[in-house]
Amino acid sequence: MELRQIRYFQAVVQTGSFYKAAEQCYVSQSAVSQQIRLLEEELGLSLLERHNRTFSLTPAGKKFYEKSLIVTSDVDQLILETKRTAGEGNELRIGCSLNFPASVFAEAVGLFANAFPQIHLRPVFGNHETLHHMIRTQELDLIINDQRRMFSDAYENRILAESEVWILLSKSSPLANLKEIEVQALQNIPCVLIASPDQFKNEKLYYEDYLHLSGEFLAAKDRKEAELTILQEHAYLPLDVFSHTEETGTSLAILPLVINGRRIHRNFCAFNQLDIKTGGMEEFVSILKKVLTKKENRE
Repeated sequence: MELRQIRYFQAVVQTGSFYKAAEQCYVSQSAVSQQIRLLEEELGLSLLERHNRTFSLTPAGKKFYEKSLIVTSDVDQLILETKRTAGEGNELRIGCSLNFPASVFAEAVGLFANAFPQIHLRPVFGNHETLHHMIRTQELDLIINDQRRMFSDAYENRILAESEVWILLSKSSPLANLKEIEVQALQNIPCVLIASPDQFKNEKLYYEDYLHLSGEFLAAKDRKEAELTILQEHAYLPLDVFSHTEETGTSLAILPLVINGRRIHRNFCAFNQLDIKTGGMEEFVSILKKVLTKKENRE
């Protein structure tokens, strides 16, 4: 019994198709069929009951599939730990802005971890100024941050994507019926900012200067707390949106923020000091760009 035979069998069960399993495993359909037949012959029983163009699991096949998932998970973990031991000490410290979409960053981290298991990622999340300080003091190797100042010659500055600033608000708000909203229309509504206590003042000043927001400002430690504050305080949250498929849930609405009818854009970038080239840095930036591009193409 070979590990590849087990993985082919799992792929067939998970995709419900020999053809799709072959595509997933990068082999021919005949190779998948042949290896599963050999697996069944070695076991001396049928794992699949074939019905013309479809199939179903036999009771033995169902049990084998469930147990095989545990086996392959243990094997994958063994491989991961072995590679990490071989590359012990290889660590990439990445700072990510609280304004950057968490789902995009998480997907990039997952893809990177699968491609480079020998490199341990240590993510740190923070507001703009916190991350800027940490990259300057070399506490981080790379940061993903919005651009709030001129590019410095001391850093490698790579633009990842351009975002639009939208706002998240309750669907019960009359403003939720608008197609877009002018900044001035928000002056009597509390604005929620995702910020740590020590950075709340800096974030407030930035949004007042850059977006010309005014009125009462409230702090939230993360997106979930911000959404609860929106609903409880009839407030709104400025968001950086990279595609128009932002998930809002059933109680919230999202619409673009404009100044004199014009959409508001800003760049998100990857920054690292020129004299620091940690292993995996370029690869992570490349993966992150691909995830962002894929998200934009799904619009």
